[in-house]
Amino acid sequence: MLLEEAINQLLRTIINTIVDDAEFMAIRAQQNAPRPSGSYATVHVSTDTSVGWEEFKEENEGEDIRISSSGSREIMVSINFFRDNAKDYARKTRTGFVRTTVTELLNSAALGVNRRSEVRGLSEVIDSSWEQRAQFDLILNAVGNDSELITTINAVTINGEYETGVSSIPIEIKVQ
Repeated sequence: MLLEEAINQLLRTIINTIVDDAEFMAIRAQQNAPRPSGSYATVHVSTDTSVGWEEFKEENEGEDIRISSSGSREIMVSINFFRDNAKDYARKTRTGFVRTTVTELLNSAALGVNRRSEVRGLSEVIDSSWEQRAQFDLILNAVGNDSELITTINAVTINGEYETGVSSIPIEIKVQ
């Protein structure tokens, strides 16, 4: 599965392509940086939820065993738009996520669009004037993978003694 920053960067690129305005920019949310001067969007990968149970596979690797797990994930991304045309940009972007080029780009990164929420108008007063704001959530599908190599025990030798009261007989048990 892609790392969070890679997903975030991919979505910012897609949003900038859909909006197609040289004055607009999509940035990562929750960063310590000044706000852009013009219209912009923020992208925040907020949750990663398992869907169902993981599938496990075991493969021999020489004398060891590799155990791999794979499972479906839903990744929720909050996309917020600020300033001029916030709602229009949000609606355009929400609709643009079904474009063939966008779908192909997401698929090449092993992601798929599951669902998109409604566009919410969230305008508020900033410094005594209204700032346009809008937001929607994007739910992506992905597959999470993990694996580990387990060192196996191929042979064990157990040493002991059998005592009969008068004598002691050494015992060696080999398990393979």
